[in-house]
Amino acid sequence: MRAFSDGLICDPAFDMLLEVFIAEEEGERLSISKLLRAAAVPSTTMLRWLKRMESEGILVRKPDQFDARRFFIGLSEETRSKMHKLIGSVPLAVADRT
Repeated sequence: MRAFSDGLICDPAFDMLLEVFIAEEEGERLSISKLLRAAAVPSTTMLRWLKRMESEGILVRKPDQFDARRFFIGLSEETRSKMHKLIGSVPLAVADRT
């Protein structure tokens, strides 16, 4: 299944996608600074990937209505659908080992 463009199913891009996906599935909003801590890569690397994924419409930046300095990162509707298909296609035997 070819859900994403070349180079996005690699570290740290896919790790970032998983972090955002999991946060949204758990009903949390993920700030850029929280994503940076979770990505465990240099901030310049994470910000470069974030910019690329935003420009490709994979991730969306949403302003915090209470703090103009903060933004939250979310999946686009198309990306959310792709992630559900991708995660749903993982055999249970593989998923149970993790």
